[in-house]
Amino acid sequence: MPTRWPRGSPFRGQLEPRLAKRWLWLAALLLLAMVSFYALALPRAVEALLLIGDVAAGSGPSRLKERTPAPVHETISYQISGKSRRADVYHPGAGEEARAIIVVVPGVVRLGKDDSRIVAFAESMARAKFLVFVPDLQSLRDLSIRSEDVAELSDLVSYIASKEAVGTERCIGIVAFSYAGGPAILAAMEPKTRDLVRFVFTIGAYYDIEAVGTYLASGYFREGPNQEWQSRTPNPYATWVFVHSSAAWLEDPEDRRLLKAIAEMKLADPKADIAETASQLGPEGRAVFRLLLSKDPEKAPLLISELPPRLLAELRRLDLRSKDMADLKAKLILIHGRDDDLIPYSESMALAAAAGDKKAELFVIRSLAHVELTSGGIGDLWKLWRASYLLLFERDARPRPAGRGPTIQL
Repeated sequence: MPTRWPRGSPFRGQLEPRLAKRWLWLAALLLLAMVSFYALALPRAVEALLLIGDVAAGSGPSRLKERTPAPVHETISYQISGKSRRADVYHPGAGEEARAIIVVVPGVVRLGKDDSRIVAFAESMARAKFLVFVPDLQSLRDLSIRSEDVAELSDLVSYIASKEAVGTERCIGIVAFSYAGGPAILAAMEPKTRDLVRFVFTIGAYYDIEAVGTYLASGYFREGPNQEWQSRTPNPYATWVFVHSSAAWLEDPEDRRLLKAIAEMKLADPKADIAETASQLGPEGRAVFRLLLSKDPEKAPLLISELPPRLLAELRRLDLRSKDMADLKAKLILIHGRDDDLIPYSESMALAAAAGDKKAELFVIRSLAHVELTSGGIGDLWKLWRASYLLLFERDARPRPAGRGPTIQL
């Protein structure tokens, strides 16, 4: 019980003023701490809201564009591991210093780094005082995800760190869209780069290749192993990109040609009649088609195991579920749309659960059409603001020598 000095006690008259002074000093220190916190946090909070608005605006007008100079864009070539690489670099405009470095990895789109949405996003990040690198990944232009992208991203992170003038420990972030989220996280787990990557920010990423294959084939997914199946019509683009990507891993050159032709027909016109072309497929091509024609999610694991060996091996190299997440030192910031019809939101839920609460922050948005913002309610705005704030927090958390930002000698 707290000590209560009796009336008339000499200690009461001497100690209570001292205690009152101590409480006064404690209150003053608390107030000073709060003022200091909000003096730092409030500008970042406002900036996070402006950043959301600018990303949503794309190349259109926004408050952030009104307040910041236009970014500077250049294309660089570099040699690493004996191979020539290219990347676009976006600098903050008007000579402003960048506060941190990020690598932005596009999704599976033919224009790759030159896609107008990626360009607009990279410019938004540069306006937010990031130095932005966007690699030119040929696989994405070829409408495929390949495990070799992991090495290419890891090489780019290593190259940036080798040119970084103010220290390399946990110095680089990665922002990845859609299926590229898997290779981005795998690159952050590589032995040579795991100490260089501070965070990975993904939008619409996957975790379990088997679960994604089940969804693309049957339209079924679930939020956990013991949860009930939920169904949705998969976006045809995702299905036929999977087929297009799979073709490269078939041994039979004729099956490769036919499967790619079928995918191209369906990507050009989802209603295209492919029956005649599909009838010419050999054993490998038919194995892929057996998976796509199955609408029973319980049969999908067996059908996936019967895919051509080279294709199955490649899918397993890209799988995150089979990897030890303890190898990941980077913070994960995961955004996923509940209405995503390319990759179900359950994938980011599983990824967050595997990484653990201390390593992952998950934001499931109701109205996020895969990687494109749509009009949402106050709940969505709140989650997007929190994710944006965390991104800027990671930008500012990296120690910097006084008066200096990241300096790259390109």
